[in-house]
Amino acid sequence: MSNFIFKIDHFVGKLFHNFYLWGGDFSNFIMKGISLIAEAGILFLLIGFGLALFKRTRKVGATILVSVAIGFVLTNIILKNIIGRARPFADISGDFYKWWLDAGAIYESGHSFPSGHTTATTAFAVAIF
Repeated sequence: MSNFIFKIDHFVGKLFHNFYLWGGDFSNFIMKGISLIAEAGILFLLIGFGLALFKRTRKVGATILVSVAIGFVLTNIILKNIIGRARPFADISGDFYKWWLDAGAIYESGHSFPSGHTTATTAFAVAIF
């Protein structure tokens, strides 16, 4: 199973690295912007707080805030520590490390799975739904 997951990770990593090679700094700008949207759920929390300020949208705002908070606790505090999957670039002899350096990505600490970005985005979408 681990080898299968690695093959999927490698395929996706190579795909995004090729996107970087094709677009250079512009593609890096785009990817960093996409990543920033869900960074720590900040944008979603701001939207939730903003909606909670008005009586008409207060329930939606509160639902967003609770959903993102629950997702944060489940993912970043519980599941990441149970699963304990290292970040792909932790192996400095592998392709992921080379791709990470090429793109000039910022260092991320902690475990890689499940994704905090994905959790925040999903929590936000479920709350809106």
